[in-house]
Formats: sequence, structure tokens, C-alpha cells
Amino acid sequence: MEYRTDPFAAQLGIAFSRQTDTGIITTAVISEKHLNPYKIAHGGVAYTLGCVTAQWSAVCRDREMEVSAVSSQYLAPLGLGPAECESRLLFADKGHCTYEVSVRDGNGRLCFSQLVMLQPRETEKTVNTNFPRTIFPASEDVLPNPITGLRFPMQSPGPFCDMTQIYILDCGLDITTVGADILPKTSDDRGAAHCGLVYTCCDTGVGVASSLRGSLAVTVSSAMKYFRPAEVGPVRVTVQSVRAGHTILYYLVTAEDGTGMPVAAGQFCLHPKQELNGLAEEIMNECKS
Repeated sequence: MEYRTDPFAAQLGIAFSRQTDTGIITTAVISEKHLNPYKIAHGGVAYTLGCVTAQWSAVCRDREMEVSAVSSQYLAPLGLGPAECESRLLFADKGHCTYEVSVRDGNGRLCFSQLVMLQPRETEKTVNTNFPRTIFPASEDVLPNPITGLRFPMQSPGPFCDMTQIYILDCGLDITTVGADILPKTSDDRGAAHCGLVYTCCDTGVGVASSLRGSLAVTVSSAMKYFRPAEVGPVRVTVQSVRAGHTILYYLVTAEDGTGMPVAAGQFCLHPKQELNGLAEEIMNECKS
């Protein structure tokens, strides 16, 4: 079955497996390059796998669709090895459709669940082939941030953030900013920022924000709304802390493109994992060095 080329899906190794009565099944192999600093798959990996599977499901129904809204739940860590994603059509009319998507690891354990809402795609858009670099690591003459002791921009740690070139732009107790240039390998087939790239920036941003509170926190759930494609880079995400409790961290995120126009917004719920404080501190010290 032929699909429109999706560079970010190819970068993640997402492959069509088979069609079902209500959707499709795709596969991917989680490798070292997909991991976050804590040696599990970055949240953006499962998210992108789910969104791509939903979009390809619509293609099977001869419909060109784009992601408009996504609700996600992280149920278990996704580790190294094979992963399988299955979509199931819940609703469809002439304008929109919604898929339930599940991601399982090689042992069949349910790790991730999504509701992906799709809307008709604007087919008249031309393909962008201009991918300028605008974000570069801070030089040694840049003064360190007084809160973190780090110089910004600083590439976010972890193999997947290295692949996607996501940078921490600034950190504060209540506001954290991250960004990424749109690259050929992280774009969609039109050359705009892939919805998975936008989400990866957001998920990375809330992770950075939670680390400032002295502990690792894992994403429990998220809800994203996409307004328009980010066709001009860089993607810039602002993370605002709303609630910081002992069991729940709650953040609001907004994403804009290089023109300053909003492209997406979301809500993230995280759970602090106090037992991993030492690992979070070790990674922070590595960044400073």
C-alpha cells in the first residue's frame, strides 16, 4: 500500500503492517536513538507512532487528513525492542474522524493510549524545501542562568532530543522555554513541523520544568490542540507551571512558529518519581559540565 512520504515517520522507522476491519496496525523498533535520558522511549516516540498510525488509517479510507487534537495516556514505560500500534475507528463523517490508538511493546503490554482527531487537509499547500538553522548552542562567554547554572541555548539531553535537535532556551521557576528548528527529517510531507516534533518539544519542556523542582517526573497524560501548521521555524514552546503538588504536576504549554503565530496548545499532567532524584541530579550535573 502506497502512502504519502512522511520524513519523521521514516526517521522513527514506522512501517505499515496490515489493515484491519476498523483501522490498521503499524510497527516500529525502539532503539537507543529513541530513548530519553532515563533509558526509556521518549514520550514523543509513542505519540508520533500513534498520530502517524491514525493518519495512515485515514489514507486507507481514501482521505487525506491532518491531526487536529490528541488526548494521550501513558500507561507503562516503552522500552527497547519491537512495538506495535493499532488504530480503531470510533467516528467519521464528511469532515472529521476520530481513532482510538494503542501502542504495545514486544511482550504485548499496553504502554500508551490515544484518541486522535483528524480534520481534512488543505491540499493546496505547497511543499516547503527551505530549512534554515536558527538555534545554536550558547558559547562559553554567555553567562549561566542563575537558577540552573546552565548556559542557554543548550541542547536537551538524551538520544531522541539529539535526533530531533531540541534545545532548552531558558528556564525559570514558573516558565520554561524550549525550541527546535524544522529539519528535513523532523518535518511532515509538506515540509512543515511534524505534529510529533511539536509534541516532542512540549513533552521535553515539561520534563525540563519538572527537573527544576528537584525530581524526575513522568508524563501521565496530555491533551493537545493544533491550530495551524508550523511552516516557518523555529518551533518555540513555552511551558507554564500551574500546579506543583507532591503527587501531581500540572503544566500548560503553548507552541508558536518562527513568525510568532500560535500553532498548538496543550495541558500536561506529570507524576513526580522521587526515587529517581539521584538520576535526575546526575544528568543535570552532566549538562553543567
